[in-house]
Amino acid sequence: MPPSTASPSASDRAKARRSRLMAVHRRQFERHPFRLPVTVAWGDTRFSTTTQTLALGGLFAACPHPPPTGTEITLMLTLTLGQGQEEVPLKGEVVYTTPDGIGVRFVNISPPARGKLRAFFLFRDLHCYNTENLGS
Repeated sequence: MPPSTASPSASDRAKARRSRLMAVHRRQFERHPFRLPVTVAWGDTRFSTTTQTLALGGLFAACPHPPPTGTEITLMLTLTLGQGQEEVPLKGEVVYTTPDGIGVRFVNISPPARGKLRAFFLFRDLHCYNTENLGS
């Protein structure tokens, strides 16, 4: 008898499609390894923690007791811009959890918050470029 050539189920096809979409979304913004203070809140829970990675589209932060995937959260991210610090209010959605923390996708980022995030990355890029080229 020839081996079975059953086609994938609708559920399997949907999972594969979601996986491909997530791979595209993950590559939309470059992640940077930054440890920055952030306050996370949802429901009656509020705590301060540290980011592990940051991108224009989201972050990963340490979280000992993560909320369920899909939970909407509020964040107060502290960025160093020039000589001062800026607190940036953000809204996000928990897109995945691990034993170490939560992956958060920013939602409805206000223009001022997006501007501060971009300024932070620009400042860091310029600082790194200037530091690397001091010996030239």
